[in-house]
Amino acid sequence: MSDVQYPSLPGLTYSVLKAPVFHTRKQTSVSGRETTLNDWLNPRYDFTLTYSVLHDEAFWDVGPADYSTHYRIMMQFFMDIRGGFDTFVFYDPDDMVINNMYTLPSVADGSNSQFQLARQWANFGLNTLQPVYGISDLVDLRVGGVSQDPSMYTIDPNTGIITFYSPPAADSVIYASYYFFYRCRLSEDTLSFEQFMHNLYELKTVKFRSVIA
Repeated sequence: MSDVQYPSLPGLTYSVLKAPVFHTRKQTSVSGRETTLNDWLNPRYDFTLTYSVLHDEAFWDVGPADYSTHYRIMMQFFMDIRGGFDTFVFYDPDDMVINNMYTLPSVADGSNSQFQLARQWANFGLNTLQPVYGISDLVDLRVGGVSQDPSMYTIDPNTGIITFYSPPAADSVIYASYYFFYRCRLSEDTLSFEQFMHNLYELKTVKFRSVIA
């Protein structure tokens, strides 16, 4: 499990595709009645990005740092994760902040000390909460409306699980604000860079899917 971060580069063009994916098994009986079994309680997300231009204007007489052009940064990222072998960290610029969101469970029972950071897309009740696993910064954690000092708990950034040193009081509502990321894996073992002019490359498709660490 790698902590290599997906590079943020100019040249990213629209459209950007983000597709939630569930995995459902379906069986149809001879009578035509259909039975379904949901294998994934929570979705994974498929991303498809397109780069209209990646510059490669290295200045060979200056120093090694100047080799890091946009084209080479993306190529090095691909080499570091070895295609689809290793995972990487992806920050979705339009979906990386959660404000004042309930945890799982959202109400303390007086004995449980572990709570899962979670999110929901719209307010349809607490049954729509989904776990969030990759946490880059826990900004605020509140129990019964009171902000908690970081010395009162620990957080696992790879699972999103908060562990209090002392269980919160029963019936206390717990919610948090935080920044998060998607841990992902490339869908394919290759990237196709097309050189359309001198020192200019196009990368038509980068596909990857979020994974559970």
